[in-house]
Amino acid sequence: MFLVIVLLIAMANLEDMAGDYIVKNGLLNMRENLQQIRNILLENATIPVERRTLFWKTREGEYGEHDRFIGVTVPTLRTIAKSYYNLDMEDLSRLITSEFNEERFLALAILIMQYQTAQDKEFLYNFYLNNITHVNNWNLVDASAHHIIGAYLWDKEKDYLFTLTKSEILWERRIAIVATWYCIKNNTLDTTFEIAKLLLNDKHDLMHKAVG
Repeated sequence: MFLVIVLLIAMANLEDMAGDYIVKNGLLNMRENLQQIRNILLENATIPVERRTLFWKTREGEYGEHDRFIGVTVPTLRTIAKSYYNLDMEDLSRLITSEFNEERFLALAILIMQYQTAQDKEFLYNFYLNNITHVNNWNLVDASAHHIIGAYLWDKEKDYLFTLTKSEILWERRIAIVATWYCIKNNTLDTTFEIAKLLLNDKHDLMHKAVG
């Protein structure tokens, strides 16, 4: 009887240790689609760590120090996104909040594809706004802002863009100008010029590049 109790305690301890490992390694509640995506990304990681660090400015004190990268190229990410075009909103919500830049990029790429054929575009526009804090690097902004925010506001008042120009968050200010690329594409420059003037004296070099 004593031996049985000892074995049960040992098994319980092993389960606790396994649970701790799962939590610490970010595997808790990982849904099947998301685990598949993570595995595919890891299999397609081809960009060396040194190059990622240099290109994405992830050293301490640099603008990208908050971000983590797996090392997957943009063409590969776009190909993967096409395979998960029908990913549901719950999975998209988890993907866009990922600590890895590539997974957030995938979420946005999928969102854009869904937006282009969606009947309820307002829902996807609001989804983007609700997750705007996760659109937090220049590649994420440049790949998505004009396709979602710019497209949705094309025939509407653009007060929201002017509000973003006053944000203390760099990426939100960049979204304000990048969203107007949709206007430029449709041969309308007024909004772009107005927002560019507001951001002309922005101190961050990433804003200088975005404004031109």
